[in-house]
Amino acid sequence: MRPLGGIAPQVLGAVVGTVGIFLPGTFLIFFVIRFWDGLRQYRVVKASLEGVNAVSAGLVCAAALLLYHPLPDRLLALPGLWASAHRLALPLNPLLVGLTFLLLLWERVPSVAIVLAALLAGAFV
Repeated sequence: MRPLGGIAPQVLGAVVGTVGIFLPGTFLIFFVIRFWDGLRQYRVVKASLEGVNAVSAGLVCAAALLLYHPLPDRLLALPGLWASAHRLALPLNPLLVGLTFLLLLWERVPSVAIVLAALLAGAFV
């Protein structure tokens, strides 16, 4: 939505994405949970749940791999180790994932603060 210009299309895209992600699960919670135990006793439902688990695991793996696609690799200068003419190419996405993991592991930073920092960083790119 960024090419449309302005912040309104981006907010609209965020709202549509949020609804698209959370609305199906909300419908399942409120409407299917009432008869779920009775539904799970059927053989066809049990067999289809194995396929649903496999598909959902594949989609999560695909989404994780696609997270590495949009950000280009940045060239970072290391002035202490290299002369100014030499630059070390570092992939930005794996570096950000690793730093976020270490930050969550060692520093007890709330994940909300990390998400807000990422939003602010994305606004400057």
